[in-house]
Amino acid sequence: MAAAVILTGCPAPATPTPTPTLPTTPAAQTMGQLAELGKAMYAGNCSGCHGDAGQGNRAPAIIGANANLGKYNTAAALLAFVSTAMPAAKPGTLTATQYQQGVAFLLVQNGFATASTPFDPNGLDKIALKK
Repeated sequence: MAAAVILTGCPAPATPTPTPTLPTTPAAQTMGQLAELGKAMYAGNCSGCHGDAGQGNRAPAIIGANANLGKYNTAAALLAFVSTAMPAAKPGTLTATQYQQGVAFLLVQNGFATASTPFDPNGLDKIALKK
């Protein structure tokens, strides 16, 4: 684990923070509902590297004017990336639902989706990450 911390420069979270889940599947939720859960997931698993407000810290900014999510082109590509590469010290260790919550949080925070947008995991390829 120490090697991972040295390589990434980010503190490894002691234990990923579990997030509460809604009683129905993510596909039945709105972006806002998932984003609210994603906020807690982000605080426990992402903020150590990306900053409390996503402004960047030891890792790039992922929320706000300095965020460059456009390099992923679509929300589907962003989800594919974070699902396999994040958290940097323990990639792929969160649940599929937690990754979806985190992406919904980023989409809403960056204005790529509104809180009332239905979350459709099969339609994420239709959400362009360019402004």
